[in-house]
Amino acid sequence: MIPLSHPMSNVNGVYNAVYVVGDRVGPNLFYGKGAGADPTGSSVVSDIIDMAYRINARDIKARIPRFKNSKVTIRKGGDSQFPFYMRITTEDRTGVLSKISGILSNYDISISTVIQKGRKEKGHVPIVMLTHEASENNLKKAKVEIDRLPFIKGESVHIRIEEGNL
Repeated sequence: MIPLSHPMSNVNGVYNAVYVVGDRVGPNLFYGKGAGADPTGSSVVSDIIDMAYRINARDIKARIPRFKNSKVTIRKGGDSQFPFYMRITTEDRTGVLSKISGILSNYDISISTVIQKGRKEKGHVPIVMLTHEASENNLKKAKVEIDRLPFIKGESVHIRIEEGNL
């Protein structure tokens, strides 16, 4: 999930976008149609023509330069800290939130917001939680325990919320 204020939050329908932050140029958003026969076909044909041109080019500058690894560090989920969105469907009974929040607490996951509206299905209620920043590894472990609780219906959902340096 990304904040509504982020440019990528307005990408809808058949459009796709790539958001890149460069050392010298800062943030860049590349946006365009990316679904359907025409946009896909156009991209494929364009790539083939470009490769053929560059392969046959006599001028070495026209060829595709080799990728240079400049010690780029890729931030993986694991122990990195992120806020999360969680959606859990449970039986509508007392003590449910206490058990869930206890498990989250055991994994050092702090709850920012809880939303529980009326019953969606007979006897079951959806709970939506937003957490403060937490380790993704810890959240996955907590999710396994939460999903094993006898009053949980189905599998819970968690989505990392991207904030800040997007």
